[in-house]
Amino acid sequence: MRGAIAAGHRLTAEAGAEILAEGGNAVDACLAATFASWVTESPLTGPAGGGFLLVHRARDRTDRLLDFFVALPGRGADREAAEMEHVDVVFDGSSSQSFLLGAPSCAVPGAVAGLEAAHRRYATLPWRRLVEPAISLARDGHELNASQGYLHSILDSILRLTPEGNAIYGPEGPLREGDRLVMADLASTLEQLAAGGETGHAEYGILASIIALAATFALLSYQRRVLAATGSIAIRADNIHYKSDVLLNGSVIIALILDQYLHVAGADAVFGVAIALWLMWGAWRASSVAIDQLMDREWPEEKRQRFLAAAARHPELRGIHDLRTRTSGTRDFVQFHVWVAPDMTVADAHRVMDEIEAKLQQEFPGVEVLIHPDPEGYIATA
Repeated sequence: MRGAIAAGHRLTAEAGAEILAEGGNAVDACLAATFASWVTESPLTGPAGGGFLLVHRARDRTDRLLDFFVALPGRGADREAAEMEHVDVVFDGSSSQSFLLGAPSCAVPGAVAGLEAAHRRYATLPWRRLVEPAISLARDGHELNASQGYLHSILDSILRLTPEGNAIYGPEGPLREGDRLVMADLASTLEQLAAGGETGHAEYGILASIIALAATFALLSYQRRVLAATGSIAIRADNIHYKSDVLLNGSVIIALILDQYLHVAGADAVFGVAIALWLMWGAWRASSVAIDQLMDREWPEEKRQRFLAAAARHPELRGIHDLRTRTSGTRDFVQFHVWVAPDMTVADAHRVMDEIEAKLQQEFPGVEVLIHPDPEGYIATA
């Protein structure tokens, strides 16, 4: 591809030209040159900066502007910003400018996010390939040209204001034209950027997930005991949340092993979708139980038949009729009518009913049983 690249250093332009020679498009070249400029033109640019990118697309003759300029932090803050330092920069002896430096002067970077967006939309070559020229320049060093030497001389009070800046830009004095600048830390940063989120130190993540799993299992064990004792729907819903933590941490361990040791990427996204679906199903179940507790409902037929079978084992209960059952919240209720001998006294009838209720409650713990005695052969019609 034919093209022209303008830059503040020959090596910046050469990084873009190298990409064009390999068949990359204009956006590929622009990105490679930008990464290189962070090394060769570092007084005025870097990964913590921002910018704009105007893209003209030939196939439909449209123009698009990507705005990834820095954002000003602190909006809505309820405290005063820290003081900033004033540094006067003299340009040619007759003009100067005052700069404000320090932590409050640092904006929210936009460069990396903006370049990634441009690569995703318009570039053709791999991201790593576009960062490689900058990595080599930062690791091996480069020679300052005249314009960069001038910038270092007038901006020296800013570049070497801190111990970190002093270590990079000349502990023995300001850098000048012809000096060689090596930026090992920036090379490491660019390496990480080129990796595009590759997993590192998976063993730490696996260890943390194992510890989290152990703690979650202990909590789930305690919750099971509480649920058995109370049947609380709130704790049951919370139990779903902690079970999802088990799935989450287990998925993290598996995904890290697949990514780090078997080089299979993307498993975490699949696990995430699966866990989200499981949570939706759990939320639906918890909601159904909550609605059931708010609405009284009759016992299932199978449970009714079990109760009738238990009642039939007591010969004192004859002519069971008008059986009514319901569940209200976590409580079960049952009531029915039985026949008693017509000549049985009220006191004797109540005594027998109390004894039978006690026996039935032993077989159906927690169920409130109410028995209505009727004279033998009597069935209410109203």
